[in-house]
Amino acid sequence: MIGTLPSPAVTGRTGRASYWRQAMPFILFYVLCSTSGITNVGSVNFSIALFPLVIYGYAPAARSAYRSLLPGARKVALAVLAMLLFLCGWDFVTAFGAESFVRVFRPIYGHASGLALVLAVLALSRTPEDARKTRIAALVVISVSFAVTYLLGVRGYGDRYPGLFKHPNQLGLIAAMFVVYTFFIMLTSPLRRAMYYGAAFLVAVSATLLSGSKTNLLISVALMVGGAIPLALMQRDMKKAGREIYRNVTIAVGAVVVGVPVLAFTSERAYDVLDGLLFGNLDLASYHSVLDRTELWAEAWQTGLANPFVGIGAGQFTLDGTEHSHNVFLDAFRTTGIPGLLATIVLVLIIFWYIWAAMKAASIMKYDASTRLYADDARGPFLGSLFALASYILSNQMSDSFGPSTIVYFYFFFAVSLSYFFERRSGAAR
Repeated sequence: MIGTLPSPAVTGRTGRASYWRQAMPFILFYVLCSTSGITNVGSVNFSIALFPLVIYGYAPAARSAYRSLLPGARKVALAVLAMLLFLCGWDFVTAFGAESFVRVFRPIYGHASGLALVLAVLALSRTPEDARKTRIAALVVISVSFAVTYLLGVRGYGDRYPGLFKHPNQLGLIAAMFVVYTFFIMLTSPLRRAMYYGAAFLVAVSATLLSGSKTNLLISVALMVGGAIPLALMQRDMKKAGREIYRNVTIAVGAVVVGVPVLAFTSERAYDVLDGLLFGNLDLASYHSVLDRTELWAEAWQTGLANPFVGIGAGQFTLDGTEHSHNVFLDAFRTTGIPGLLATIVLVLIIFWYIWAAMKAASIMKYDASTRLYADDARGPFLGSLFALASYILSNQMSDSFGPSTIVYFYFFFAVSLSYFFERRSGAAR
């Protein structure tokens, strides 16, 4: 259970002009994170210039927000922060003896920039209205980033598009998270808002299809269909929940059916691979992506065994020059040894426990009118953010390995989900 509810109180809303003035550093930082393919100098993103402003500017308000979280949510946030600090500290330890000292700072900055987003989102979400503005601002930015994907051309990846990110796999991983997130919000919003969120959903689906990432396509489909039932069960009225289960599953399956021919048009190779995989016409043992990953995994395992304590250094290339091992656990073992591997496992376990505990807490809080989860449209963004976390972790078993360009969205969705667990005196009531 995330926590029990203390006595209610409500804070006043932040003025519109005041909110957007306060949110501007967050929005600019988020824009730079969402355009890493064109806002990088080498492997360094321009967002590093705003990083001190975001960290130090939002830290006081975020500290106050942290104290206003429910007890269980505070414990989870503290546990994640502890693992983040350990991982960053251990990454630095592995730098001594690493082939490239500078590359060690890539994963460190990935976690640190994620922390900056957590601080910003919590600081800007002290009232339900401000939390909604923060979510909308982030969704608008990433939707624009996704929307221009097709216009940018292929940039050397065949029929796969990287969009404003550095690689199609990064685009696919991030877009899949937003597919699930926007799908859940679309299903739980009033008709007028649902149309806007539906547009964001279609843009995210388009970006996922154009990325040609088979793993992320399958994960987003599985989470959309699988999440349709718990989304409906967050209804307070069980009769409505029963009807909504049928509706949600029908819409999810319908979206998949419509998406299949669209995939054949946007990414013929991805369509052929998935068709062969699902209908048994593909020999996985001879499929080059599987072969490449198998070789990377074997190398990561052998390298980790040869360097069990500190690995070869955080952020280091594989032998063939690939940036990571396409599996977060094996890459942690290869680059940071057993301590880094154990810390990564613990972080993932904390997140999965948090997803389960948050859903369990929500099943009680939805009946309390003084909490943010009582609102009819709270189910969508809340469960959507939790399922987006699951999407990211599942995707990282096959690609990116918690890369600095994508992990910021993991921390963003973690912060969004936490914003529903403020105590009553922090503006929980509507």
